[in-house]
Amino acid sequence: MLGHVLADGSTDERLTGAVPALAAVAATAFADSLQRSASTAATGALEPKVQRVATEEYLGVVHLSSSTASP
Repeated sequence: MLGHVLADGSTDERLTGAVPALAAVAATAFADSLQRSASTAATGALEPKVQRVATEEYLGVVHLSSSTASP
């Protein structure tokens, strides 16, 4: 992209030459934004479930160890 912008020629010619590269950068940024959104949404949906399961397993282990330690 910088090669087109810094090349010889008029400003219009240089910017016209850089349009495909600018479009590729914009498309890549848009795709990245969509993927980050999907990842954040999935994390928001899964995190409470994982936390609940982890807490239940932890409390089950604590309960078992406390019941076996009592005389």
